[in-house]
Amino acid sequence: MNRVDLFFTELYHNQCEDLPEHLHMEDVDEVLVKGEMPEGLDKVYNWTPEACLSERAAMFTGPDVSAPVRHLPPGKPMLLFWQFLAWCHAVEDALGRPSWQGAESPTPSWSTFYRGWTQKWSNIMTFRKKSQHKECDTCFDLKEKLAMKGPSYKQKMRWAQEFQEHNRAQYHDRLIYWSLRFASRIYANILVIIIDSFDKVKTKWPQYQHHRKPAYLEKHIRPRTVLSAVMCHGWATCIFLTPETVHHGSAHYCDLICRSLDVVSERAKKLGKPMPQHLVVQADNTTAQSKNSLASVFLAYLVAVGKFLTATANFLTVGHTHEDVDRLFAMIVARVLSRHKFEVPGDFAKLIKQELLSFVCARNEELAVQIVSEIHDFEDWLAPLGISLSNCFKSRFGKLSAHSFTYKIRADLTPKEAEAVIKKATKDRDP
Repeated sequence: MNRVDLFFTELYHNQCEDLPEHLHMEDVDEVLVKGEMPEGLDKVYNWTPEACLSERAAMFTGPDVSAPVRHLPPGKPMLLFWQFLAWCHAVEDALGRPSWQGAESPTPSWSTFYRGWTQKWSNIMTFRKKSQHKECDTCFDLKEKLAMKGPSYKQKMRWAQEFQEHNRAQYHDRLIYWSLRFASRIYANILVIIIDSFDKVKTKWPQYQHHRKPAYLEKHIRPRTVLSAVMCHGWATCIFLTPETVHHGSAHYCDLICRSLDVVSERAKKLGKPMPQHLVVQADNTTAQSKNSLASVFLAYLVAVGKFLTATANFLTVGHTHEDVDRLFAMIVARVLSRHKFEVPGDFAKLIKQELLSFVCARNEELAVQIVSEIHDFEDWLAPLGISLSNCFKSRFGKLSAHSFTYKIRADLTPKEAEAVIKKATKDRDP
């Protein structure tokens, strides 16, 4: 495989994403578990990109490719070319010489790169017209710089290398999540959950068959329901419907985690398996709900009272958070919202269970759909602890804020971790 094809193969797997409205991905997990390829929308729900790179490498080497169409963030082929140049330099540095397979070879030109793009790779990769998620600030700034006409080639190469390194780092974050997710699915004493909420504009009620409300209701605002999903990989898929009048801050986030852990606990009893001892929560990088003091103290409390040996909160980079939970929302749109109308949230919950039950059961998981009319006041409940975290969720000295926080009791710290704690405590006491 030449360099252009190899670059696009990596690009396809580490930067391209499937849009929720495009339901056409191959199901790798089902192939591994059952040895067969299911039909229909469950392909979207089960598809995992990390499992198919080696399998598809051979498919990408010929003149044609037969892979699902995936989408790149808004941009142009020239931006990809700058990434390609930075990628070539990175590979050459890793090899210690500007050569491939032992023979010196110049970096492919723009014409060679563009020919590969137009004749082959643009058939399975396309640029989005607009982003579906908040755009990453780093990506935006570097794209703007690379689009400028004044800077020199060397300067643009430095920016291109920064852009390539940024994309590599966010892909490694995804790999960590995918590997932990796999461990959760094979019951390796770890429970990995991902939590997110759906756009509440699409869940107004009541809904009408002709997509319009009657004239006598024109001046009235229909209530909305906030749909949240908590995917407990290997155990359960939990969907919660909450009125928009209920507070949706960090207390709501903690409450949904507790409800999901209850479902997993009951599932563990049915299967005769022990409850996992390690908890990993994957959530959006937002301070309003998950990345704050209350959510952190709550996870630390679960460890302190012996519910888990460790609890970890992981966050993907802002603008790079499109994950499997979004494909679950896509299935709800395709199977429920696009096919059915409902008058009250109770009908909505029944439709979700009706349409998703077979897909969730095929993954050997339990489907739980609940209407949450009230939540616990976690801030008041945890207040007697007298613990409040600050200054650990923001960027410092030009570096991004931390994307992973792990909580464990002191007796379980490794020697290196214990040494770091003592060193930090000594430093804080010194005047």
